[in-house]
Amino acid sequence: MRFQDLAAVERYDGIWCCASLLHVSEAEFPGVMTKLAMALKPGGVGYLSFKHGRGEREKDGRRFTDMDVAGLQKLIDWVNTLGGDILTTNKMGIKREVGSEDTAVK
Repeated sequence: MRFQDLAAVERYDGIWCCASLLHVSEAEFPGVMTKLAMALKPGGVGYLSFKHGRGEREKDGRRFTDMDVAGLQKLIDWVNTLGGDILTTNKMGIKREVGSEDTAVK
């Protein structure tokens, strides 16, 4: 299943996206992140990982969207401002992972 096809609402305790969201285009990120937030149960946990950087690139015919903490925070802030009961109870935030090159995390 593609992230774009996710239709679950408050179904999952956790969502693990290890090196998979980096194949979603920047244009599709807001919709995909909203679907992921809606699919989490209240208090659910999501894990996302990206190659560190900014922007889209192609390598060997595959699309990659690189993300840094600032870019991910901007995307999460946008999703969190959408409102609605589900997104309000599932506010997303960022925890810095050991080894991250970014240090400015809210």
